[in-house]
Amino acid sequence: MRFWLTLLAYQATWFAAVIGAGRGLWWPGVAAAALFAAWRLAVSAHRRLELHLMLVALAVGLGLETLWVSGGLLEYRATWPWLAAPGWILAL
Repeated sequence: MRFWLTLLAYQATWFAAVIGAGRGLWWPGVAAAALFAAWRLAVSAHRRLELHLMLVALAVGLGLETLWVSGGLLEYRATWPWLAAPGWILAL
């Protein structure tokens, strides 16, 4: 049951990020991802591992997205002014 709940919660986070970005807003995805991450950490039996994986994924995503945006391979409309990679895509 927990698998399906996690899957549904992640899909809701994905929809919040993509729909928000489609409207030019970065914050719905970031807010949904923060709630999803807090919930996952609260129910996890391996909190340190999950937190470590979240931080590693965020760092890798930030690095790759920044590289791709800086290289002209990607362009986003809903971005944070101080980052090349938008917050909503990092939330995913």
